[in-house]
Amino acid sequence: MCNNMIAWLEKNGVKTKVENDGRVFPVSNSSQTIIDCFLRLCKKYNIEIRTKLGLDSFVFEHNKYTVKANTHTFTSNQIVIATGSNRKLWNILENAGHTIAKPVPSLFTFKIKHALLQELPGLSVSMGKTKIKTRKREETGPILITHKGLSGPGILKISAWEAVYLAEVNYKFTLVVNWINEDYKTLLLHYKNLRENQPKTKFISLNNTYNLPKRLWKKIITLCDLENRNFAEAGNKHLESLAKMLTVCELPVDGKNTNKDEFVTCGGVVLDEVNFKTMESKKLPNLFFAGEVINVDALTGGFNFQNAWTTAFVAAQAICRVGDL
Repeated sequence: MCNNMIAWLEKNGVKTKVENDGRVFPVSNSSQTIIDCFLRLCKKYNIEIRTKLGLDSFVFEHNKYTVKANTHTFTSNQIVIATGSNRKLWNILENAGHTIAKPVPSLFTFKIKHALLQELPGLSVSMGKTKIKTRKREETGPILITHKGLSGPGILKISAWEAVYLAEVNYKFTLVVNWINEDYKTLLLHYKNLRENQPKTKFISLNNTYNLPKRLWKKIITLCDLENRNFAEAGNKHLESLAKMLTVCELPVDGKNTNKDEFVTCGGVVLDEVNFKTMESKKLPNLFFAGEVINVDALTGGFNFQNAWTTAFVAAQAICRVGDL
């Protein structure tokens, strides 16, 4: 999120905080804080908001738009579509001549049933690495173990960048997790050196080396049959198993979880049909877009808000130059 936007929020009573990875959140940790801020300002500047007016259609005739809602009809020289991931509006825009990239979920958590994750909800690692086994992209970030699987920025990032692919495979795939962000071959060689030079060292004592939660480390070495062993008692297969579980841990994903705080949509009006200098449609004159209605989505941490606010600002500036306001 740009500094100007952060300063604007602070000026209007919304204190923010910046995470180590650059994500920006309200200090309240609630998006409702942002909503309340805008509602206060709308009231302050006498901006009328009408609710329960479902849009049925709009028509451009005689240099004006006629907008038909379920109970009212409006006319305007310009209109702005800022309806987010609203399939009804996408259908209306498609019928009006726009191309709509197929909408699919983005920013979601993964359903995983695996012995490693059992009885560990609430534990997290500070900087893991994730990838889909059949894909090249890797993402780093905190990983959180939940009652149903995995969450956290390291998961949400990969779900966002691979949103289209994951929809294609119906959210059934193999996730590869590197819990300690280390190289498998390097780690295996390190273990073999420890076996040679420190044979009496017990595996349970290595937890502080990786800064993993104690219960997670204990579960890992238990599954590798190393909980009560020292390095002298570990064969090559033991060491290989441990190095793999730490750095290339394969977990079967069987669906996605959604949460109102962690959910956006990939898809919408294709970008080639939008003039980004003004956010005006290239298909329909004086029709503007703002936010997620176009095929733009971003990672968690304020970036989707920034997209919505920036595109709305550009559209508003363009409309003012036309002279309607």
